[in-house]
Amino acid sequence: RNGVLSKLNLSNENVICVCFDIPLRVAMERNEMREGRALVPRSVMRRMDISFEKPTLDEPFITKIIFVDVSFLCLFLPLFFIAIR
Repeated sequence: RNGVLSKLNLSNENVICVCFDIPLRVAMERNEMREGRALVPRSVMRRMDISFEKPTLDEPFITKIIFVDVSFLCLFLPLFFIAIR
């Protein structure tokens, strides 16, 4: 993250980081719906899950962090879409 942010010349900007906390199980289920090159190997997804570090305000440029817990939405969103059909 820091490498990308430092290349963007954000010294005079407020950077708001939005972090979506998606359970690995849900990400893998969504990944199974992909085809071809869009399909990410399960081993890669597990490695990324293990190595992922949540952002902190100690990181350069980040002035605010919003954590979105989608585990609750993952339970009820399918019911919502059924209800609006």
